[in-house]
Amino acid sequence: MMYLRDWEWSRVVVGYVLGASVPFQVMKQFLAEKWREFGNVECVLLKTGIYVFHFETEVLDQSPWPFKSKMLFLKAWTPELDLSREDFSIVPVWIKLPDLE
Repeated sequence: MMYLRDWEWSRVVVGYVLGASVPFQVMKQFLAEKWREFGNVECVLLKTGIYVFHFETEVLDQSPWPFKSKMLFLKAWTPELDLSREDFSIVPVWIKLPDLE
């Protein structure tokens, strides 16, 4: 496994499952099944419920991802991202209202 300091950070996202604390092995299985097409994806459990993902070739820009009956949200890592202060209880929501001008 690659060490965090060796990662190319432009290929890193932070993820969390809203409303659940997912065990590490369950997340690893999800990666193997769902993200196989994105090449090798490494995963580190940062703290309870918060994961850091490193992609071999590209970073996913799709979020959220269905994860069992919950949603997996991804946020691009930046040098300014302070995970100790990040509020993971707030999630983006897109609402489409038909026939609204």
